[in-house]
Amino acid sequence: NCEKARNGKEAIQIIKDKGKNFSIIFMDINMPIMDGIEATKRITDMIKKKEIPKIPIIGLTAQGDKDIVNKAMKSGMLRTISKPASLKLIKEVVEEHGISQVLIDQNYKV
Repeated sequence: NCEKARNGKEAIQIIKDKGKNFSIIFMDINMPIMDGIEATKRITDMIKKKEIPKIPIIGLTAQGDKDIVNKAMKSGMLRTISKPASLKLIKEVVEEHGISQVLIDQNYKV
Protein backbone atom coordinates (compact mmCIF):
# COMPACT_ATOMS: atom_id res chain seq x y z
CA ASN A 1 0.00 0.00 0.00
CA CYS A 2 1.38 3.42 -0.92
CA GLU A 3 0.03 6.82 0.11
CA LYS A 4 1.31 10.28 -0.71
CA ALA A 5 0.90 13.26 1.62
CA ARG A 6 1.37 16.88 0.54
CA ASN A 7 2.47 18.04 3.99
CA GLY A 8 3.29 16.77 7.47
CA LYS A 9 -0.19 17.38 8.85
CA GLU A 10 -1.71 15.28 6.08
CA ALA A 11 0.91 12.57 6.69
CA ILE A 12 -0.10 12.40 10.37
CA GLN A 13 -3.77 11.97 9.42
CA ILE A 14 -2.96 9.21 6.92
CA ILE A 15 -0.91 7.40 9.57
CA LYS A 16 -3.71 7.77 12.14
CA ASP A 17 -6.23 6.38 9.65
CA LYS A 18 -4.11 3.63 8.06
CA GLY A 19 -0.99 3.19 10.24
CA LYS A 20 -1.33 -0.56 10.54
CA ASN A 21 -1.08 -0.89 6.77
CA PHE A 22 2.41 0.58 6.36
CA SER A 23 5.76 -1.20 6.52
CA ILE A 24 7.94 1.90 6.03
CA ILE A 25 7.54 5.67 5.80
CA PHE A 26 9.57 7.91 3.50
CA MET A 27 9.21 11.39 5.00
CA ASP A 28 10.28 14.52 3.17
CA ILE A 29 11.99 16.76 5.71
CA ASN A 30 10.99 20.04 4.07
CA MET A 31 7.20 20.21 3.62
CA PRO A 32 4.67 23.01 4.02
CA ILE A 33 2.22 23.38 6.94
CA MET A 34 4.14 20.86 9.11
CA ASP A 35 7.68 19.77 8.23
CA GLY A 36 8.83 16.17 8.20
CA ILE A 37 10.79 16.52 11.44
CA GLU A 38 7.73 17.63 13.42
CA ALA A 39 5.56 15.00 11.71
CA THR A 40 8.14 12.32 12.62
CA LYS A 41 8.15 13.45 16.26
CA ARG A 42 4.38 13.07 16.36
CA ILE A 43 4.43 9.68 14.65
CA THR A 44 7.17 8.51 17.04
CA ASP A 45 4.99 9.65 19.95
CA MET A 46 2.06 7.65 18.53
CA ILE A 47 4.34 4.59 18.32
CA LYS A 48 5.49 5.06 21.95
CA LYS A 49 1.86 5.30 23.06
CA LYS A 50 1.16 2.10 21.08
CA GLU A 51 -1.49 3.88 19.02
CA ILE A 52 0.17 2.51 15.88
CA PRO A 53 2.75 -0.25 15.32
CA LYS A 54 6.44 0.56 15.00
CA ILE A 55 7.11 1.79 11.46
CA PRO A 56 10.61 2.73 10.27
CA ILE A 57 10.81 6.35 9.09
CA ILE A 58 13.36 7.35 6.47
CA GLY A 59 13.96 11.05 5.84
CA LEU A 60 14.30 12.53 2.37
CA THR A 61 16.17 15.80 1.98
CA ALA A 62 17.62 17.98 -0.74
CA GLN A 63 19.87 19.52 1.92
CA GLY A 64 22.74 17.39 3.19
CA ASP A 65 23.33 19.92 5.98
CA LYS A 66 24.64 18.18 9.12
CA ASP A 67 22.33 20.17 11.39
CA ILE A 68 19.23 19.12 9.43
CA VAL A 69 20.35 15.49 9.37
CA ASN A 70 20.97 15.57 13.15
CA LYS A 71 17.53 17.08 13.79
CA ALA A 72 15.98 14.40 11.57
CA MET A 73 17.72 11.60 13.46
CA LYS A 74 16.73 13.08 16.85
CA SER A 75 13.10 13.28 15.70
CA GLY A 76 12.97 9.51 15.22
CA MET A 77 14.07 9.01 11.62
CA LEU A 78 16.34 6.00 11.23
CA ARG A 79 18.36 7.58 8.44
CA THR A 80 18.18 10.20 5.73
CA ILE A 81 18.55 9.94 1.99
CA SER A 82 19.57 12.83 -0.22
CA LYS A 83 17.27 13.74 -3.09
CA PRO A 84 17.13 12.94 -5.86
CA ALA A 85 17.32 9.32 -4.71
CA SER A 86 17.79 6.48 -7.14
CA LEU A 87 15.24 3.69 -7.24
CA LYS A 88 18.10 1.29 -6.52
CA LEU A 89 18.90 3.10 -3.25
CA ILE A 90 15.24 3.20 -2.21
CA LYS A 91 14.93 -0.55 -2.86
CA GLU A 92 18.10 -1.20 -0.80
CA VAL A 93 16.76 0.86 2.11
CA VAL A 94 13.42 -0.96 2.00
CA GLU A 95 15.18 -4.34 1.96
CA GLU A 96 17.39 -3.27 4.93
CA HIS A 97 14.18 -3.12 6.95
CA GLY A 98 13.10 -6.63 6.05
CA ILE A 99 10.57 -5.71 3.43
CA SER A 100 10.97 -8.17 0.61
CA GLN A 101 8.37 -7.01 -1.88
CA VAL A 102 8.68 -3.53 -3.31
CA LEU A 103 6.50 -1.93 -5.92
CA ILE A 104 7.98 1.33 -7.15
CA ASP A 105 6.15 3.62 -9.56
CA GLN A 106 8.80 4.39 -12.18
CA ASN A 107 7.14 7.76 -12.87
CA TYR A 108 7.26 8.93 -9.25
CA LYS A 109 10.10 11.35 -8.53
CA VAL A 110 11.67 11.16 -5.08
